[in-house]
Amino acid sequence: GYLPYCAADHRSRRPRDRYVLEEPIFWHAWDPPTRIIWAFTMSLKHLAAGSSFPPLDDGALRLYSMAFCPYAQRARLVLAAKNIPHEIVNVNLKHKPEWLFEKNRHGKVPILEKDGRIISESLIISDYLDNMYPDKSLYPSGSYEKAKDQMMICIIDEFSGLMKKIYTENTTMEEVVKGLEPGLRECEKELQSRGSDFFGGSLPSMVDLMIWPWFERFPLLEKVYPSLSVYKNYPFIHKWYKKMKEHVYVQPSYITPEGHHKFWQSYKTGEPNYDIQL
Repeated sequence: GYLPYCAADHRSRRPRDRYVLEEPIFWHAWDPPTRIIWAFTMSLKHLAAGSSFPPLDDGALRLYSMAFCPYAQRARLVLAAKNIPHEIVNVNLKHKPEWLFEKNRHGKVPILEKDGRIISESLIISDYLDNMYPDKSLYPSGSYEKAKDQMMICIIDEFSGLMKKIYTENTTMEEVVKGLEPGLRECEKELQSRGSDFFGGSLPSMVDLMIWPWFERFPLLEKVYPSLSVYKNYPFIHKWYKKMKEHVYVQPSYITPEGHHKFWQSYKTGEPNYDIQL
């Protein structure tokens, strides 16, 4: 198994850090820790209506998130890939804390905040982080290559509406898989033409990170309908998927198919359990 939040037993002595793990690190349970991801979790549990706003220190970078949200996961992936110090506040999106609407009038996540500056929308946040921390850009240097990556992100963005249907509508899994096929074919063709493990070459790039949340959730389809096989006709995507889910960029936010299935079951009841993984 994977230890999503590991830390020393002691807590910070500062009053405002009563929720903060001292030095969280992420690693495979069978490996020694090799890479520190500077993610201080202000609230591992999802804060709901009536909860107090966790104070934010000057200069601290905070992401308002929800563990199962694919859009929030995009931001978390970029933060992990660039190893940017940050803290995470998880929020309950069924019973939203009142202060969330002060950050985003729609009460949506992800939201990025630092020194009173607030940014929302997953793609905007991701590009903002890449520009603000430019030492290791997640986009290729060439304008045409960058445009191609952005086009691929747009193609895969079509998956979001289809995947949402399995949570909100009486759509069969077969219908969802059929709707995914054009985008999967395009993705397979592009990955094959690049001839590398990832779209970004030897390491995941922005396009890998932006499309990953949907691919992480595809096994949910197979979990509900074992006869389905999303990756059966897409060997290059399947190989990419297996490498991505084990990558250090992905592991901090990765949720197993079993975890997604449990959340899906709770969501269908009308009272999603956001803390089901805790």
